[in-house]
Amino acid sequence: MQPRLCLKLGQSFLTRCNDSFKKMNCRPLLSAAVVAMLLLAPLGCKEVSEAFVHIDNGHHAAIAVYVDDVFAGEISPGHSRRLTLPLGEHHFRVLSAGQPVYDTIHHLDSGNRPYRTPVYVLNPDGNNRYCEVEMATNAFEPDAFSADHSKVTLVNHWPEREPDLTSDDRTIRARYQRLTQHAIAHPQRPFFKIKRADFFFGPLPSAVLSNDDLFNSPSALTRVSARVHKTIIDAKEIESPSEQDLERLEKAVNAAVRSVPIRSEH
Repeated sequence: MQPRLCLKLGQSFLTRCNDSFKKMNCRPLLSAAVVAMLLLAPLGCKEVSEAFVHIDNGHHAAIAVYVDDVFAGEISPGHSRRLTLPLGEHHFRVLSAGQPVYDTIHHLDSGNRPYRTPVYVLNPDGNNRYCEVEMATNAFEPDAFSADHSKVTLVNHWPEREPDLTSDDRTIRARYQRLTQHAIAHPQRPFFKIKRADFFFGPLPSAVLSNDDLFNSPSALTRVSARVHKTIIDAKEIESPSEQDLERLEKAVNAAVRSVPIRSEH
């Protein structure tokens, strides 16, 4: 049984139990759910033994990738390729036109999530900047951050701000904190581990956006501009945001969401 399926079974059971909580004493069911999930882990959900590594080429030319001195493929500029590797230590060497671009050893591990395949990104020359964002389905007009208006445009799930938002610092702060939680910018470095994204680089299937559940909206890793990246990174340091800070962050988050390509299934 796959780890994701095990988790879904447990989550589904707990959700049904929560719905019935007001109608009956659900404590015995909760206990049963916990026991069932504990039994599923050793019997059906095996600890993972592999990791996914997305090699993303932000270089101006094609790159040749070698892992443990074995040729893993050539990647064109602006493209990526996913490698499946055993957990443990691996030597990554990247060349472009015969010249070294990257040469480092990394250790791949599942951390404290032994039943979920860990996902890493390697951007050999460190040119690209990345953000993990949660997606939604309503149209949104392009703003100053947007460089490509031909892409499908999206917005977040969050409701429109009230007209008197500027007079309520607590409301501004609450909305600002929610935005920082729904968009995570990774520090600019060539190798890092993904926190929660479900989709990577390739077009996101439009069908996954039909779910209006705020707590289970799909998330995607996307490349963003230096300006958007810096705005989302800097937002974490602002403890008492102003209305201008909020508007700036909203624009950056929406620009990050719009940068995720969508694949129409019509």
